[in-house]
Amino acid sequence: MTENFHCREINRKCTEFSAEKFVDVLLTEGEKATCDETSESFNEHCVIPTFYDEILCKKGQNCFHQNRFSFCLTSLLGLTALGTRPALKILILTKQQCTPIKAYRRYLATILYMLELYEYEFKPGSKSWSSLEKVRKMHNFASNLGHRKLDYRINQLEMALTQFGFIGFALVRGRFIGIHEVSEEELKGFIHLWRAVGYVLGIEDRFNICRESVKETKEICEELMRRVFIPGLQQPGDDFYNVAKVVVEGFRGMIPGLHLDNMLHYTHMIMESNEDVANCAKDHLSPLDTIEQLKLKILVNVMWAMQYRIFRFIMNNFLLLIIWLWINFPIVAYWKFGITHHSHVRI
Repeated sequence: MTENFHCREINRKCTEFSAEKFVDVLLTEGEKATCDETSESFNEHCVIPTFYDEILCKKGQNCFHQNRFSFCLTSLLGLTALGTRPALKILILTKQQCTPIKAYRRYLATILYMLELYEYEFKPGSKSWSSLEKVRKMHNFASNLGHRKLDYRINQLEMALTQFGFIGFALVRGRFIGIHEVSEEELKGFIHLWRAVGYVLGIEDRFNICRESVKETKEICEELMRRVFIPGLQQPGDDFYNVAKVVVEGFRGMIPGLHLDNMLHYTHMIMESNEDVANCAKDHLSPLDTIEQLKLKILVNVMWAMQYRIFRFIMNNFLLLIIWLWINFPIVAYWKFGITHHSHVRI
Protein backbone atom coordinates (compact mmCIF):
# COMPACT_ATOMS: atom_id res chain seq x y z
CA MET A 1 0.00 0.00 0.00
CA THR A 2 2.77 2.41 0.97
CA GLU A 3 4.69 1.60 -2.20
CA ASN A 4 1.60 2.23 -4.35
CA PHE A 5 1.01 5.54 -2.61
CA HIS A 6 4.58 6.67 -3.31
CA CYS A 7 4.25 5.64 -6.96
CA ARG A 8 1.05 7.65 -7.33
CA GLU A 9 2.68 10.64 -5.64
CA ILE A 10 5.68 10.46 -7.98
CA ASN A 11 3.39 10.23 -11.02
CA ARG A 12 1.38 13.20 -9.78
CA LYS A 13 4.49 15.33 -9.40
CA CYS A 14 5.75 14.28 -12.82
CA THR A 15 2.51 15.31 -14.49
CA GLU A 16 1.98 18.47 -12.41
CA PHE A 17 1.97 21.52 -14.65
CA SER A 18 4.66 24.15 -14.25
CA ALA A 19 4.30 27.48 -16.05
CA GLU A 20 7.97 28.15 -15.45
CA LYS A 21 8.99 24.94 -17.22
CA PHE A 22 6.52 25.60 -20.03
CA VAL A 23 8.04 29.04 -20.64
CA ASP A 24 11.55 27.58 -20.37
CA VAL A 25 10.74 25.24 -23.26
CA LEU A 26 9.00 28.01 -25.20
CA LEU A 27 11.95 30.39 -24.91
CA THR A 28 14.60 27.80 -25.74
CA GLU A 29 12.99 25.43 -28.23
CA GLY A 30 10.25 27.69 -29.57
CA GLU A 31 12.75 30.10 -31.04
CA LYS A 32 14.34 27.28 -33.05
CA ALA A 33 11.07 25.88 -34.42
CA THR A 34 9.60 27.67 -37.43
CA CYS A 35 5.95 28.50 -37.99
CA ASP A 36 5.62 28.69 -41.76
CA GLU A 37 5.55 26.32 -44.72
CA THR A 38 8.79 24.72 -43.50
CA SER A 39 6.96 23.58 -40.37
CA GLU A 40 5.03 20.33 -40.17
CA SER A 41 2.49 21.84 -37.79
CA PHE A 42 1.85 24.77 -40.14
CA ASN A 43 1.21 22.46 -43.08
CA GLU A 44 -0.93 19.95 -41.19
CA HIS A 45 -2.95 22.24 -38.92
CA CYS A 46 -5.15 23.86 -41.57
CA VAL A 47 -8.07 21.77 -40.30
CA ILE A 48 -10.40 21.87 -37.32
CA PRO A 49 -8.38 20.61 -34.32
CA THR A 50 -9.53 17.39 -32.68
CA PHE A 51 -9.91 19.15 -29.33
CA TYR A 52 -12.31 21.75 -30.75
CA ASP A 53 -15.58 22.17 -28.85
CA GLU A 54 -18.19 24.25 -30.70
CA ILE A 55 -20.27 25.01 -27.60
CA LEU A 56 -17.22 26.15 -25.66
CA CYS A 57 -16.08 28.26 -28.60
CA LYS A 58 -19.44 30.04 -28.76
CA LYS A 59 -19.16 30.80 -25.05
CA GLY A 60 -15.80 32.38 -25.80
CA GLN A 61 -17.31 34.47 -28.60
CA ASN A 62 -20.10 35.58 -26.28
CA CYS A 63 -17.51 36.50 -23.66
CA PHE A 64 -15.94 38.82 -26.21
CA HIS A 65 -19.28 40.39 -27.15
CA GLN A 66 -20.00 41.17 -23.50
CA ASN A 67 -16.58 42.83 -23.13
CA ARG A 68 -15.89 44.03 -26.67
CA PHE A 69 -14.34 47.34 -25.68
CA SER A 70 -11.98 45.78 -23.14
CA PHE A 71 -10.76 42.98 -25.39
CA CYS A 72 -10.02 45.45 -28.18
CA LEU A 73 -8.05 47.57 -25.71
CA THR A 74 -6.17 44.42 -24.73
CA SER A 75 -5.18 43.88 -28.35
CA LEU A 76 -4.07 47.50 -28.77
CA LEU A 77 -1.80 47.37 -25.72
CA GLY A 78 -0.63 43.87 -26.57
CA LEU A 79 0.44 44.94 -30.05
CA THR A 80 2.39 47.78 -28.46
CA ALA A 81 4.23 45.36 -26.18
CA LEU A 82 4.96 43.05 -29.11
CA GLY A 83 6.86 45.88 -30.77
CA THR A 84 9.90 44.98 -28.67
CA ARG A 85 10.21 41.54 -30.25
CA PRO A 86 12.77 40.50 -32.91
CA ALA A 87 10.02 39.70 -35.42
CA LEU A 88 9.58 43.47 -35.71
CA LYS A 89 12.41 43.47 -38.23
CA ILE A 90 10.31 41.36 -40.62
CA LEU A 91 7.58 44.00 -40.55
CA ILE A 92 10.19 46.65 -41.29
CA LEU A 93 11.51 44.53 -44.14
CA THR A 94 8.07 43.97 -45.68
CA LYS A 95 7.42 47.73 -45.37
CA GLN A 96 4.03 47.01 -43.87
CA GLN A 97 4.41 49.66 -41.19
CA CYS A 98 7.19 51.96 -42.34
CA THR A 99 4.73 54.83 -42.88
CA PRO A 100 1.68 55.85 -40.84
CA ILE A 101 -0.76 55.06 -43.68
CA LYS A 102 0.69 51.56 -44.13
CA ALA A 103 0.62 50.97 -40.39
CA TYR A 104 -2.98 52.17 -40.31
CA ARG A 105 -4.01 49.80 -43.08
CA ARG A 106 -2.12 46.86 -41.59
CA TYR A 107 -3.48 47.18 -38.07
CA LEU A 108 -7.03 48.02 -39.07
CA ALA A 109 -6.99 44.88 -41.23
CA THR A 110 -5.63 42.93 -38.24
CA ILE A 111 -8.48 44.21 -36.06
CA LEU A 112 -11.08 43.35 -38.71
CA TYR A 113 -9.67 39.84 -39.11
CA MET A 114 -9.80 39.44 -35.34
CA LEU A 115 -13.40 40.64 -35.15
CA GLU A 116 -14.48 38.07 -37.73
CA LEU A 117 -13.18 35.32 -35.44
CA TYR A 118 -15.75 36.42 -32.87
CA GLU A 119 -18.66 36.91 -35.25
CA TYR A 120 -18.78 33.77 -37.38
CA GLU A 121 -18.64 30.02 -36.96
CA PHE A 122 -15.20 28.53 -36.59
CA LYS A 123 -15.26 26.04 -39.45
CA PRO A 124 -13.94 25.69 -43.02
CA GLY A 125 -15.88 27.84 -45.46
CA SER A 126 -16.92 30.46 -42.91
CA LYS A 127 -15.76 34.08 -42.90
CA SER A 128 -13.68 33.48 -39.79
CA TRP A 129 -11.93 30.55 -41.48
CA SER A 130 -11.31 32.66 -44.57
CA SER A 131 -9.70 35.30 -42.36
CA LEU A 132 -7.41 32.69 -40.80
CA GLU A 133 -6.39 31.43 -44.24
CA LYS A 134 -5.47 34.96 -45.29
CA VAL A 135 -3.46 35.48 -42.11
CA ARG A 136 -1.64 32.18 -42.71
CA LYS A 137 -0.68 33.31 -46.22
CA MET A 138 0.52 36.70 -45.00
CA HIS A 139 2.61 35.14 -42.23
CA ASN A 140 4.13 32.65 -44.64
CA PHE A 141 4.96 35.36 -47.18
CA ALA A 142 6.59 37.54 -44.51
CA SER A 143 8.52 34.58 -43.11
CA ASN A 144 9.87 33.59 -46.53
CA LEU A 145 10.87 37.17 -47.25
CA GLY A 146 12.57 37.39 -43.88
CA HIS A 147 14.46 34.19 -44.63
CA ARG A 148 15.71 35.49 -47.98
CA LYS A 149 16.73 38.93 -46.74
CA LEU A 150 17.61 38.41 -43.08
CA ASP A 151 17.97 34.66 -42.66
CA TYR A 152 15.14 34.88 -40.11
CA ARG A 153 11.84 33.02 -40.13
CA ILE A 154 8.74 33.53 -38.02
CA ASN A 155 9.05 30.99 -35.24
CA GLN A 156 6.85 29.27 -32.69
CA LEU A 157 7.99 31.61 -29.91
CA GLU A 158 6.91 34.75 -31.76
CA MET A 159 3.54 33.21 -32.62
CA ALA A 160 2.94 32.20 -29.00
CA LEU A 161 3.85 35.70 -27.84
CA THR A 162 1.41 37.08 -30.39
CA GLN A 163 -1.28 34.98 -28.71
CA PHE A 164 -0.39 36.77 -25.50
CA GLY A 165 -0.73 40.09 -27.30
CA PHE A 166 -4.38 39.38 -28.04
CA ILE A 167 -5.42 37.76 -24.76
CA GLY A 168 -2.75 38.11 -22.07
CA PHE A 169 -3.67 41.37 -20.36
CA ALA A 170 -7.37 40.48 -20.42
CA LEU A 171 -6.71 37.22 -18.58
CA VAL A 172 -4.30 38.36 -15.88
CA ARG A 173 -5.05 42.08 -15.56
CA GLY A 174 -8.75 42.06 -16.42
CA ARG A 175 -9.68 44.71 -13.86
CA PHE A 176 -7.22 47.17 -15.40
CA ILE A 177 -8.73 46.55 -18.84
CA GLY A 178 -12.31 46.91 -17.62
CA ILE A 179 -13.29 43.23 -17.58
CA HIS A 180 -15.72 42.35 -14.81
CA GLU A 181 -18.32 39.67 -14.04
CA VAL A 182 -16.83 37.09 -16.38
CA SER A 183 -17.33 33.48 -15.28
CA GLU A 184 -14.66 30.79 -15.30
CA GLU A 185 -16.57 28.96 -18.04
CA GLU A 186 -16.66 32.07 -20.24
CA LEU A 187 -12.92 32.57 -19.81
CA LYS A 188 -12.39 28.91 -20.60
CA GLY A 189 -14.37 29.38 -23.82
CA PHE A 190 -12.39 32.48 -24.75
CA ILE A 191 -9.11 30.65 -24.18
CA HIS A 192 -10.44 27.65 -26.11
CA LEU A 193 -11.18 29.85 -29.12
CA TRP A 194 -7.64 31.23 -29.14
CA ARG A 195 -6.20 27.78 -28.59
CA ALA A 196 -7.96 26.70 -31.79
CA VAL A 197 -6.86 29.86 -33.62
CA GLY A 198 -3.26 29.22 -32.60
CA TYR A 199 -3.53 25.63 -33.80
CA VAL A 200 -4.79 26.63 -37.25
CA LEU A 201 -2.06 29.27 -37.57
CA GLY A 202 0.51 26.54 -37.06
CA ILE A 203 1.42 26.70 -33.38
CA GLU A 204 2.51 23.34 -32.03
CA ASP A 205 0.55 22.09 -29.02
CA ARG A 206 3.64 22.17 -26.81
CA PHE A 207 4.07 25.89 -27.54
CA ASN A 208 0.40 26.93 -27.47
CA ILE A 209 -0.01 29.19 -24.42
CA CYS A 210 -3.78 28.63 -24.45
CA ARG A 211 -4.30 25.55 -22.32
CA GLU A 212 -7.38 23.55 -21.45
CA SER A 213 -7.09 24.96 -17.94
CA VAL A 214 -7.80 28.64 -17.26
CA LYS A 215 -5.44 28.52 -14.28
CA GLU A 216 -2.54 27.16 -16.32
CA THR A 217 -3.07 29.70 -19.09
CA LYS A 218 -3.05 32.56 -16.59
CA GLU A 219 0.12 31.23 -14.98
CA ILE A 220 1.83 31.13 -18.38
CA CYS A 221 0.77 34.72 -19.11
CA GLU A 222 2.11 35.91 -15.76
CA GLU A 223 5.40 34.16 -16.44
CA LEU A 224 5.66 35.68 -19.92
CA MET A 225 5.03 39.15 -18.54
CA ARG A 226 7.74 38.69 -15.95
CA ARG A 227 10.36 37.15 -18.22
CA VAL A 228 9.64 38.61 -21.65
CA PHE A 229 7.42 41.67 -21.81
CA ILE A 230 8.51 43.68 -18.76
CA PRO A 231 12.24 43.31 -19.59
CA GLY A 232 11.46 44.00 -23.25
CA LEU A 233 9.75 47.29 -22.46
CA GLN A 234 12.46 48.27 -19.99
CA GLN A 235 15.22 47.72 -22.55
CA PRO A 236 13.68 47.89 -26.03
CA GLY A 237 15.78 47.43 -29.16
CA ASP A 238 17.16 50.25 -31.26
CA ASP A 239 14.32 50.08 -33.80
CA PHE A 240 11.51 50.04 -31.26
CA TYR A 241 10.81 53.73 -30.73
CA ASN A 242 11.14 54.70 -34.38
CA VAL A 243 8.78 51.98 -35.53
CA ALA A 244 6.45 52.32 -32.55
CA LYS A 245 5.92 55.99 -33.32
CA VAL A 246 4.88 55.09 -36.85
CA VAL A 247 2.57 52.38 -35.50
CA VAL A 248 0.88 54.81 -33.12
CA GLU A 249 0.54 57.35 -35.92
CA GLY A 250 -1.19 54.60 -37.87
CA PHE A 251 -3.53 53.85 -34.97
CA ARG A 252 -4.33 57.54 -34.78
CA GLY A 253 -6.03 57.07 -38.13
CA MET A 254 -8.56 55.06 -36.12
CA ILE A 255 -8.33 56.59 -32.64
CA PRO A 256 -7.36 60.28 -32.50
CA GLY A 257 -5.36 61.45 -29.52
CA LEU A 258 -3.23 58.34 -29.03
CA HIS A 259 0.29 59.03 -27.81
CA LEU A 260 3.14 56.52 -27.68
CA ASP A 261 4.49 57.54 -24.27
CA ASN A 262 0.99 57.44 -22.84
CA MET A 263 0.43 53.91 -24.14
CA LEU A 264 3.79 52.74 -22.80
CA HIS A 265 3.08 54.21 -19.37
CA TYR A 266 -0.32 52.53 -19.19
CA THR A 267 1.11 49.21 -20.38
CA HIS A 268 3.66 49.40 -17.55
CA MET A 269 0.93 50.30 -15.07
CA ILE A 270 -1.08 47.25 -16.10
CA MET A 271 1.84 44.85 -15.85
CA GLU A 272 2.74 46.21 -12.42
CA SER A 273 -0.90 46.35 -11.22
CA ASN A 274 -0.48 50.05 -10.54
CA GLU A 275 -3.49 52.38 -10.71
CA ASP A 276 -1.70 55.49 -9.45
CA VAL A 277 -0.94 57.80 -12.37
CA ALA A 278 1.17 60.02 -10.11
CA ASN A 279 3.56 57.12 -9.46
CA CYS A 280 3.80 55.66 -12.95
CA ALA A 281 7.02 57.43 -13.99
CA LYS A 282 9.83 55.23 -15.27
CA ASP A 283 13.46 56.16 -15.83
CA HIS A 284 13.45 54.62 -19.30
CA LEU A 285 10.21 56.36 -20.36
CA SER A 286 9.75 59.97 -21.36
CA PRO A 287 7.83 61.96 -18.72
CA LEU A 288 4.23 62.79 -19.58
CA ASP A 289 3.17 66.39 -20.01
CA THR A 290 0.04 67.74 -18.32
CA ILE A 291 -2.28 66.86 -21.21
CA GLU A 292 -1.02 63.28 -21.48
CA GLN A 293 -1.27 62.81 -17.72
CA LEU A 294 -4.87 64.00 -17.90
CA LYS A 295 -5.61 61.52 -20.71
CA LEU A 296 -4.08 58.73 -18.65
CA LYS A 297 -6.18 59.66 -15.62
CA ILE A 298 -9.31 59.64 -17.78
CA LEU A 299 -8.42 56.18 -19.11
CA VAL A 300 -7.84 54.85 -15.58
CA ASN A 301 -11.21 56.23 -14.47
CA VAL A 302 -12.98 54.79 -17.51
CA MET A 303 -11.55 51.37 -16.62
CA TRP A 304 -12.78 51.85 -13.04
CA ALA A 305 -16.27 52.71 -14.29
CA MET A 306 -16.37 49.54 -16.40
CA GLN A 307 -17.27 47.61 -13.25
CA TYR A 308 -20.82 48.87 -13.81
CA ARG A 309 -22.86 46.99 -16.40
CA ILE A 310 -24.52 50.09 -17.80
CA PHE A 311 -21.13 51.66 -18.49
CA ARG A 312 -19.85 48.48 -20.14
CA PHE A 313 -23.00 48.43 -22.26
CA ILE A 314 -22.40 52.03 -23.35
CA MET A 315 -18.72 51.50 -24.16
CA ASN A 316 -19.34 48.23 -26.01
CA ASN A 317 -21.98 49.82 -28.20
CA PHE A 318 -19.91 52.94 -28.68
CA LEU A 319 -17.18 50.69 -30.05
CA LEU A 320 -19.67 49.11 -32.45
CA LEU A 321 -20.34 52.57 -33.85
CA ILE A 322 -16.61 53.25 -34.14
CA ILE A 323 -16.05 49.95 -35.97
CA TRP A 324 -18.88 50.78 -38.38
CA LEU A 325 -17.20 54.12 -39.09
CA TRP A 326 -13.81 52.45 -39.61
CA ILE A 327 -15.33 50.22 -42.27
CA ASN A 328 -17.84 52.50 -43.98
CA PHE A 329 -16.92 56.10 -43.28
CA PRO A 330 -13.40 56.39 -41.80
CA ILE A 331 -13.71 60.05 -40.96
CA VAL A 332 -10.59 60.10 -38.74
CA ALA A 333 -8.52 58.54 -41.52
CA TYR A 334 -9.96 61.08 -43.98
CA TRP A 335 -8.80 63.86 -41.68
CA LYS A 336 -5.35 62.36 -41.15
CA PHE A 337 -4.54 60.78 -44.52
CA GLY A 338 -6.95 62.46 -46.89
CA ILE A 339 -10.12 61.33 -48.64
CA THR A 340 -8.56 58.59 -50.76
CA HIS A 341 -9.08 54.88 -51.31
CA HIS A 342 -6.14 54.25 -48.95
CA SER A 343 -8.32 55.37 -46.04
CA HIS A 344 -10.71 52.49 -46.73
CA VAL A 345 -9.64 49.01 -45.66
CA ARG A 346 -11.34 45.86 -46.91
CA ILE A 347 -10.37 42.34 -45.96
